[in-house]
Amino acid sequence: MSRTFRLRAIAKELLRSAWSHAGLLFVLGIAVIDRILFLRWWKAFPGGDTYNFILIAQELLRGSYPVAEKRLPFYPLLVAVAHGVLDWEAAAIAVAGVSSLVSVALLYALGRTLRLSKTALVIALLPFQAIAPFLFQSIRGHADTTFVALCQGALLVLLRMRTRRGAVGLGCLIGAVMLTRPEGVAFAAAVLAV
Repeated sequence: MSRTFRLRAIAKELLRSAWSHAGLLFVLGIAVIDRILFLRWWKAFPGGDTYNFILIAQELLRGSYPVAEKRLPFYPLLVAVAHGVLDWEAAAIAVAGVSSLVSVALLYALGRTLRLSKTALVIALLPFQAIAPFLFQSIRGHADTTFVALCQGALLVLLRMRTRRGAVGLGCLIGAVMLTRPEGVAFAAAVLAV
């Protein structure tokens, strides 16, 4: 009898938590639909740098990294991990797409941390998730959305950091940012200056 009561209490808490973030769930649902529709249209165009990132990911799986490569290894490493489930091109697009959705959720969390209203955040995030550069990069298989999501995650940890564990998390995120895009070094310097 008490086990059933506990399960009901857990289910009730999950529903209450989901309802309190219904705006975010709505924005994420619209973002998924936008990306699916845009991906169907975009498939007519070549992938561009996507294939370069795939080649780097393949090299990483072989245990090497191209010495003359100007691209950094964190995004290709995520593509290599996703390749365990998907084919190469789908893995690159999935990592970029999931990163863009995580970026939208982190932007919502940053806004809530700064005590912005949920309604204002939903109204702001609806057009943000669909603007041309962000939407385009989210299904293109490039490192940009991963970079943005990691930067937002680092800012969120910086604003909420209260323990040594938070400082370690911030350090790991800054390291990942610096290994994703060259601009990560400037971001790291700005964050660490605070």
